[in-house]
Amino acid sequence: MSNINALNAPIITPFQSNALVFTDNIGNLITYPSYAFHAALAAALLNATGDSTLVTVICANVSSPFYNTNSAYNVLTGIFTAPIAGYYNFGGTIFFGNLASPGNQYLFSFLTSGGTRYMLHQGSPGNERSTASQQFTRTGNKRILLAQGETIRMQAEVDGTTKTVSINAGLQPTAFWGSLAQPA
Repeated sequence: MSNINALNAPIITPFQSNALVFTDNIGNLITYPSYAFHAALAAALLNATGDSTLVTVICANVSSPFYNTNSAYNVLTGIFTAPIAGYYNFGGTIFFGNLASPGNQYLFSFLTSGGTRYMLHQGSPGNERSTASQQFTRTGNKRILLAQGETIRMQAEVDGTTKTVSINAGLQPTAFWGSLAQPA
């Protein structure tokens, strides 16, 4: 498979470049910086929830194969700040551990600084969780319009038990990712 297009020019994905090129409504080319990140949970958050504690999941590992192009994602807070107004694609994977009760209720979402919650998944893991390992994984994504300076974070919660449910790292790590899809 070639990385050369029909014009004999290299094909560059947004994640390999520090710039994105769009056209305006009259066909002019406009270049924007690429704002993209993919971060993973570096270590498990033990006993993080289970008693309805809402946890902001701070995915701090941006080492290869993960990345933080143009540093709009803060690895210390787990918060992405929109450098420009636009539509952003965000995704996440949550990996719960120690879900002893099949009746637990869980919530997996994104929350903006404007107070809007975007639900990725919610409900009861029921029989979908692994009985042997007591683990449960969900992945979701949303396209979200953010104003310049608006922030977004990934959150998770489990209720119906004591604070014994963990958010796991590992081979299939809990992760948070996003990228500018289109300037507003």
